[in-house]
Amino acid sequence: MDQYRCQLWQLPCYLYRVQYPASRTIHDSSGLKAQDTTSVYKKWGSDDEFTQAIRNQFTWACKDSTPFISFFSDEEHAINWGCKLRKWDKCSRQDDWTLLTIDTQSLGSTYVYKLSTLIDYTGVQIPVEAEKSHKRGAYICLHGIPTFAIVYVRNGSDVRAARDCKLPIFFLSIDVD
Repeated sequence: MDQYRCQLWQLPCYLYRVQYPASRTIHDSSGLKAQDTTSVYKKWGSDDEFTQAIRNQFTWACKDSTPFISFFSDEEHAINWGCKLRKWDKCSRQDDWTLLTIDTQSLGSTYVYKLSTLIDYTGVQIPVEAEKSHKRGAYICLHGIPTFAIVYVRNGSDVRAARDCKLPIFFLSIDVD
């Protein structure tokens, strides 16, 4: 639906994708691909299909193919979500996930939507837990992301190690005489 599509200037500089083995999104040499890369939604008459596809995307128990890929606009939120995957049984090992950084200015003609806009203007209702966790800063794109827009890829164990090693700022400013 064109009227809800974000223009490049409306997007944050980067979006973050948590990719994990049970994900419905495929990451390969061509970039990121949704399971369903053929569904399109016209301006007239397909609101029901469009909102149902959005609902399916954020209904975590739903195993139906969706044409969307989800992203976080906040890196820390993405990292926290990735670190919790093992707890939710979405990964076989604690850090069996990857964090991808997407340069939004490389997306060109990719259809990207801000979740809060879709919820506010289409009336789509997603599960309460998904809305609490994702409404504020989630984005979805239709069909895929080209590989050249993926500017940084880090595995979960490296991301967790970097996060766990951060020292509070007061430790960094100690003078030694």
